[in-house]
Amino acid sequence: MREWKQTARKLRQAAKKMRFEPSKDVVKTLKYGIIESGAGNGGCFSAWIFSCGDVRHVGAYCYYIIWFANHEESFTLQQLKDMVRLWPRQPAEFAGYCGFNELWSFVRQVGQALKGIRAKSELAELVNALWEYANNLNAWIYHYIPWGAFSVAPTRDVSYFRDALELISRAE
Repeated sequence: MREWKQTARKLRQAAKKMRFEPSKDVVKTLKYGIIESGAGNGGCFSAWIFSCGDVRHVGAYCYYIIWFANHEESFTLQQLKDMVRLWPRQPAEFAGYCGFNELWSFVRQVGQALKGIRAKSELAELVNALWEYANNLNAWIYHYIPWGAFSVAPTRDVSYFRDALELISRAE
């Protein structure tokens, strides 16, 4: 079996497993707050905010590449391969640094498998598997992120600031 097909199969298996059960990385990083690299400046919250957004970006970048491969004839196969090699790399690498190691590993494997891709349809199949994996991972992030923690910085409206200004002007 060709390398890209093996990589796509591994991604689909991991994505399928993650549909109903979070990955080890999700449990370790989000449920228990364990980030082995030390990312987060002494707390895991800042690492979560940025890395979770980057996981979402991996899925979004994959979607665009799939769409281009299937619908935009002006992109060559080599240009699309370059997109796959470059676009998801940085967000996946940072997500890996923050505890999402399996995603970073899969993105590197996809990059390695590109050399065996001979058609846009093969590229779309490989990237679709990464897209599915990244989106399933992202769904678990939304499940585990401690939404209540955001209440420390609530959204304000204009009336809040008018009241503050009125209070300050009375004190003078």
